[in-house]
Amino acid sequence: MYQERLVTYNWQANTDECADKWYNCGSRPAEVLENCDISLTIILKPVAFGVRLRKTNHASCRVSIHIQVESRLAITANKVEWTETFELCQFREDPEKFQTYVNVKCDITWFRREPVPPNLWKKLHHFCLNPTFSDVKIVIGNEELPAHKMILAAYSSVFAAMLTNPMREANEHRIQIVDANIETMRIVLQYLYQGSTENLNNTETIMRVWIVADKYNIEELKLTCEFRLMYFLDLTNVVAVLRDADSYEARMIKDICFDFIYVHRDRLDAIPEFQVLCIERPHLAYSLMLKFGNDRQLALPPLR
Repeated sequence: MYQERLVTYNWQANTDECADKWYNCGSRPAEVLENCDISLTIILKPVAFGVRLRKTNHASCRVSIHIQVESRLAITANKVEWTETFELCQFREDPEKFQTYVNVKCDITWFRREPVPPNLWKKLHHFCLNPTFSDVKIVIGNEELPAHKMILAAYSSVFAAMLTNPMREANEHRIQIVDANIETMRIVLQYLYQGSTENLNNTETIMRVWIVADKYNIEELKLTCEFRLMYFLDLTNVVAVLRDADSYEARMIKDICFDFIYVHRDRLDAIPEFQVLCIERPHLAYSLMLKFGNDRQLALPPLR
């Protein structure tokens, strides 16, 4: 048995086939997991490069992933949980086009752990928002969502403390949520029971879910939100996301917004809200100056 094992996978794609649309580059044997293949899907946008790694064996694995795209882009995720699909995205500072083909090298370090049955997520899915065997309710206003203490405690140390210590939640078998709406908690529960969710499809939803994940210390969901956010940032919403990230001290999301702003630094005049935000919160302008230096294209209002 290995303690950790590094495996390198290589793919090649025609740039025309992955320009502004998802393209499946094919699959490779995982080598580490039995009866498991790994497939890579990529999308090449003018300012970003996105990848989706999917494995056919849905057993939860702890991995570190490093993806190298030619010599220009590198994407890394360290010691993350991987069940079925894993998404990564990186902004491109260099808008220059790739050649006819793009080569992708993926290094995955697999860490040994007790295997989870491959079909466990499929079985757990049936208990999501299902009162069968439910032993705790999540209460939001006048609405209730059925849940299971074991699932909540497995993902969240905060929920675990609520449900095991002599607190009201443990005695009443009810968790009162006052700072999230019912739809947000449905998405959170969907992630806990399935290991993924398809409903992180806009920045407002992603930020609402991230705030819940941060408060209740659901680290895997926070990471998922941060990666998904990269796909939906644009000039119309980056200021709102940055303001929320600053308010909630979301360091990773602030960095994502800073990178996006820098990539689009020649178009900042199109988002006057950014100038207003920097005046309201001058520490953000200062952080940008520290991060990117005195780039003359980065037009910031004077610090007061």
